This record gives sequence, C-alpha cells and structure tokens, in this order.
Amino acid sequence: MARQDLPIIFVVNNKGYTVERAIHGKNSEYNDIAEWDYSKLLSVFAPKKDVNNFSVHNFSELEQAFESVKSGKKLSLIELHFDPLDAPEFLWKTGEVLAEYDYGRTL
Repeated sequence: MARQDLPIIFVVNNKGYTVERAIHGKNSEYNDIAEWDYSKLLSVFAPKKDVNNFSVHNFSELEQAFESVKSGKKLSLIELHFDPLDAPEFLWKTGEVLAEYDYGRTL
C-alpha cells in the first residue's frame, strides 16, 4: 500500500480479536495482542517517504487528522483506537451461538 501511494491507510486497533472474544470469552488473554505503536508502521514500510502518522482515540482527534491530511498530499496512516469490546450486539449473540455449538456451553 505504501509503494502505491494510497492516500490514507487506516489501522483499527482494538487490542486483539473481538470476534474471538465473543466466542471464547470477553476477557480471555488468548484474545489480546501485543501493544505496538501501529501509527509508526509507515516508517518501517516506507522509510524514505514523507508521511503523516496519526494515533486517534476520539472524534476530535480524527477530525484533526483529516484536516492535516487534507492540507497536504502525503501518504498518511491513521491508527484508530477502539475499545476491545466495541462490537454490535449481533456479534455477541452470534458468539454465544457458536460457543454453544462448538463447546456445548455459552460464556
């Protein structure tokens, strides 16, 4: 993506596997992933390019990132932080059904 100069790359950071949390338990350590600074990925994959990196935790920060992106033509990466349990109710209900089907129990 960096080589193709796509204008904005979004990385969703919800600290793990929310789908698996719905099936295997919301707080199971199995579903947690290492906490990296994903907003710095472009410095790894495109070290010679002039880029924008953003780490966004709320709508105000997202608006600021978009304003910065609009003002220039740089490749940009926006890391979006979400709560690990931020998912639609449908996912939690589906997770219960799958846990029952797979393991004979609900969580």
